[in-house]
Amino acid sequence: MIGAATLTTAGGCRFFDTDGDRLCAIHRDQGYEAMPMACQQFPRRVLLDDRGVHVSLSHFCPTAAAMLFRDDAPLEIVADPPAFRRDGYYEGLDARGSLPPSLVPDVLMDFESYGAWERGCIRLLARDDWSVERAFGAIRSATAALSRWRPDDGPLIAAVSHVFERYREPAGAVRDDIGLSRPLRFYAAAKLFASWTAYNEDRLSAVVAFARGCVWIMRSMAEDLARENGRPLQPSDLLETIQKYDHARLHRVIEDRSQAASP
Repeated sequence: MIGAATLTTAGGCRFFDTDGDRLCAIHRDQGYEAMPMACQQFPRRVLLDDRGVHVSLSHFCPTAAAMLFRDDAPLEIVADPPAFRRDGYYEGLDARGSLPPSLVPDVLMDFESYGAWERGCIRLLARDDWSVERAFGAIRSATAALSRWRPDDGPLIAAVSHVFERYREPAGAVRDDIGLSRPLRFYAAAKLFASWTAYNEDRLSAVVAFARGCVWIMRSMAEDLARENGRPLQPSDLLETIQKYDHARLHRVIEDRSQAASP
C-alpha cells in the first residue's frame, strides 16, 4: 500500500510523472504487476465474504465518475465481468468466515437472502422511470417490511421475494428531475452493493441509511456549487462533486488515519 512517504508535499504521488508523459513511472517502466496493490485495484472497492469477491467503484476516478452519466448501459450486478482479475486476487474488507449480515440486531440473514435483497435494491435503482427519491422510498419500505420477518414466518428468501414483488408494476408519472436522477441512482447503487456497512452494523436498514446519506450529502454539495455559479444544478456540477465527495469519503479518511499512525 502507498504510504505517506510516497506522497509529495502537495499530496500527489511521487511516481506520477507530472513533467513528462503524465503517466505512472512504475507502470510505465516496470509494468502493471510492479505497482502496489492499492494502485492495481484503484478505483475498485472490494468486499470478500463467503459468497465470493464483490467489487464496486470509487468515483474519485474520473473515468468511473463519467460512467455514471452513460445512457447506453443498464445498471445491473454482473457476474465474472471481463475486467475481473483472472487470478481472482483482490484486497478489501475480508469478511470470509464471518457470520452473515444482520437483518435486525437479534436476527441474522443467510447469504442467499442477503444477495437476493441486494439484487432487489439494485433493480429498483435501475428504474429509469423513477427518481432517486422514489427508488429509496421503495427500498426503505421493502427493507422495513423484511425487518419484521421471524423464522416462524417461513424461509427468509421467500420473504425477500415477497417484499419486492409489489414494485414489479409499471411506475406512475415520471419526475421532472429524472435526467439527473439517473447518475444519482447509479451512484447510490455503488454505495449499496458490496457494502462494508453490512458487516460493520447490526441491522440491514443501516446499509440503506449509509447509501442514502451519501447521495443526499453529495447532492446537497452539488446544489451549493450550482448556487455559487448562479445557475440551476447541472450535470457538470454533479460530476465534479461526486469526485470530490468520494475522495473525501473513501480516500482521505484512510490517508488521514495512516498519517496519524505514523511515528
